[in-house]
Amino acid sequence: MSHTVVFYQGDLTWTVEAEPGENMLALSRRCDAPVQTLCNGVGTCVQCKVRVDLADLPKLSPPTALEKDRLGNLSHLTGERMGCQCCPVADVRLEILDGRLRRRSRRQR
Repeated sequence: MSHTVVFYQGDLTWTVEAEPGENMLALSRRCDAPVQTLCNGVGTCVQCKVRVDLADLPKLSPPTALEKDRLGNLSHLTGERMGCQCCPVADVRLEILDGRLRRRSRRQR
């Protein structure tokens, strides 16, 4: 059974039908949604973060051990998931986040 996945970023949306077991990164590639990745989906870069409304967290597969290691165990509070690690289990709408890691700014003297 397929599920409808809608990615959005600002006013833009991308919609795709997901087959069982397809992760969000693969789905984003199929519909040209701009989910970023540096590691091509092996789970090391954390660039592919997406956010789901907290009420919709059950619409995604449970966090993997790798995902918990990379993002921490707070997805139930933030709604953030790694696109390469989660799959839809129902129709779901996801926000595309800026996956770039922010560098700490150095204080200028």
